[in-house]
Amino acid sequence: MKKLFLIALALAFSAPARSQSIDEIFGVDPGQIIAEAQRQQAKYEAELEVRRAKKQRIAAVLEFINAVKTPKQDERCVLSAVVRHMNVGTPSGEAPDVYRASRTILEDYQTYYYAEISVQDTPKEIKTTYFPLSNIIFMEDAASAYDASKSIDDAIAGQFALYVQYRVLKRAPSSAEAQAAAAEVVSWFHATYTAQRAVCR
Repeated sequence: MKKLFLIALALAFSAPARSQSIDEIFGVDPGQIIAEAQRQQAKYEAELEVRRAKKQRIAAVLEFINAVKTPKQDERCVLSAVVRHMNVGTPSGEAPDVYRASRTILEDYQTYYYAEISVQDTPKEIKTTYFPLSNIIFMEDAASAYDASKSIDDAIAGQFALYVQYRVLKRAPSSAEAQAAAAEVVSWFHATYTAQRAVCR
């Protein structure tokens, strides 16, 4: 950095009276740099689209062989049931979108993670997470993540509980109080619907 400053200073003293453009001074056309950056970004986005499409195809196979869990309950009904159980008002605005790990590329999860969590680590896998600022829920859906005592529907109910608390009760989803309330909702939903094989109404 210091060397660059000295070079720029020397050029300033030796330069003729007329002003010089950046490409004349440094031999680089800023327009070319910007165009190349845009080209690289477009290439990267195209690669991500290819990976997203491939992920969807693989997910369909995983679902067919029961390697991943698919929700059995209607999400809107689950949210309504959670709101009634928690005895709070219905949050205003749109309900959070729910994305399943088997159908999501890691880069998309990382984008939301970096935007909302101010830590420097890089997630290596998609975890069940509610991102309140983006109003998005990511769900682990590998069959190995669930057993007879829990289901993906139970887990979704727990994430909706975090959403309701954030929107209505102004609780941070990571707070101990919010996490405890969400855990109670998971247990309640499992006992009321999953274990009874009841359809959410």
